[in-house]
Amino acid sequence: MFKKTPLLLTALALLLGAQLMRVFGPSLSWYLRDTVRVGTMTLAPIALGPFLLGLLAPLPARWLGPRGAWALAGAGLIAARLVEQLSTRPDVDLVASLLGLVFFLWLWPLLLGRDRHAFVAGVILGLGADVAVKALFGSLDLSWMGGTMGAVGTLVLLLATGVLLVALGRETWTPTYPAAALPLFFVGPLILLHWMVLHNQGWVSTLTQGASLTGWSPALATLFILAGDLAALWWLSRPPALPGPRLWVTLGPGALLLLVSLTVDQPGTVFIVAGFVGLVVTGPYLAQLVRPAPTGGEPPGRPGRAMLALGLGNLTLVLVMLLYYLSLEIALPVRQPEIRILLGVLLFLGGLASLRAAPAPLPAALRAPRFAAGLLLVPLALLARDLLAGSPEPPPATGFPVRVMTYNIHSGFSTEGRHNPATIAAVIEAADVDVIGFQEISRGVIIDGGTDLLAWFSRRLDMPYFTFFGTTDPVWGNAILSRYPLSAVETTRLPRYDTRIGRGLVAARVSFGTDDLLFMSTHLHHRHENLEGVHIGQLESILTLWAGRPRTALVGDMNAHPGWRQMELVLANGFLDSWREAGEGPGFTSNAADPRQRIDWVFHTVDLIASEASVPVSQASDHFPVVVTLERLR
Repeated sequence: MFKKTPLLLTALALLLGAQLMRVFGPSLSWYLRDTVRVGTMTLAPIALGPFLLGLLAPLPARWLGPRGAWALAGAGLIAARLVEQLSTRPDVDLVASLLGLVFFLWLWPLLLGRDRHAFVAGVILGLGADVAVKALFGSLDLSWMGGTMGAVGTLVLLLATGVLLVALGRETWTPTYPAAALPLFFVGPLILLHWMVLHNQGWVSTLTQGASLTGWSPALATLFILAGDLAALWWLSRPPALPGPRLWVTLGPGALLLLVSLTVDQPGTVFIVAGFVGLVVTGPYLAQLVRPAPTGGEPPGRPGRAMLALGLGNLTLVLVMLLYYLSLEIALPVRQPEIRILLGVLLFLGGLASLRAAPAPLPAALRAPRFAAGLLLVPLALLARDLLAGSPEPPPATGFPVRVMTYNIHSGFSTEGRHNPATIAAVIEAADVDVIGFQEISRGVIIDGGTDLLAWFSRRLDMPYFTFFGTTDPVWGNAILSRYPLSAVETTRLPRYDTRIGRGLVAARVSFGTDDLLFMSTHLHHRHENLEGVHIGQLESILTLWAGRPRTALVGDMNAHPGWRQMELVLANGFLDSWREAGEGPGFTSNAADPRQRIDWVFHTVDLIASEASVPVSQASDHFPVVVTLERLR
């Protein structure tokens, strides 16, 4: 038997579980809440459903035996993932992803009991493989890819998983678990930190931005993540410097992960150091939790207790994730930064719970840095392509006119509640625009499908110049995407008052030939008892930053109608309404399913003229975009 088989199966199972999670979360948020109109509080029990059922993992293991439970969970996971891939219906996606997660959660403790050494290395490889597979498709998950490419990629993964399941299922084996079950609880929170931040290519690409314009390329961000995974495996492969547990050895990884959680929203060098440290210490920290090398005389653990602890950790994973995103919907005593710190505190407690366990080296068969180096081939190829391509050459331009667009893309979800950025890209391509101001664009958010939408659109639309400003957390907010070079990027957070969702503005100078344009993209708040007052305060911040500069376009989802006082404030301070100047009809943009409001705006300064304005009709988002051709006033 190939000795790395349990390792590979653990990695593939985690990869499939991550894909299912990135379908299940959005199905709750964008399908049930936004399309079906299920209340937020009703969604919480549904979100907990698969993880509560996951606590029943000891029952099939007891009733069917390890081999029977193995076959049931493995076959169920493969079947559910296949149905979810082939489906184009959001309701089917929801049910298939829910059931698939249940089967994954039943298989997960069996993989731990099968080979704890392989489990440790397999988790790290699975996290890395997930990032590498997404990198192949510009960060778009296989789950969201229709057509032949998505089906073939998924079938390859499922076939490999099935072969490994059958190969291992033929053997007779008895699960073995650590005597100390409590540390297993913290495996779930650890995986959440990686899904949300450390293995999120969009987060890495955004936070490495620092003082530069665009941050690292997606390929370089992926390379950074996988290099950290290799370093974690290398560390595990080394013999311990000192025999037996030592306080600095056992507390160190948990303390470092707490420090990482305090700094993962700090851009530039701070994040680069913290992120790499978090990736590397995951190996020894995970080894502590599962105690892959029992000390002499350690009694065998009880399977039921170990499975329960692992299941409760998975339940905590989804509870913390719900808390993180519900804090944007309802008044909670904590906000997202505090919840990330809470996650770090949990991981530090995991280090305390495993004080008696010291990280031990992987056995020779699982010393995987050389084996795992294959994961680097994908990002290395992408990085080589980027480096060989050199700096992008802007298309020829002689100045105005320039076509601009504002588009609230609803995190890439259609009015039916399905993630399909390709349909949004098709709308943009048909409009043949030069500069786009995006609102509600996400860069790897779990409940938004996990796609780094800015990197994906840049690649798909062949618009290599972009900048992004995360307004609520580092990976959700406003962006500018352009055919032409950007410079002099400015960002500002708008007054928040007592609103839950942060709003902001990103501005950049677009240079095209002999002319340039100051382009500003924003998104005002959507709901408040005193919406007019909130909007006026936010717009005053925007107007102050603008400071009367010429050749400016201000675009965005203003959540305000023509004639409202806040829109008149913009007009009174030197801007013109591009739609009023060049559009025909009411120009309704929201809601795309039943458009009755004009709340998406393009304004331009008096030294420009709007020669054309249109509202492309599409169900790709819950908003229609607005497209305007701007010319210089002669």
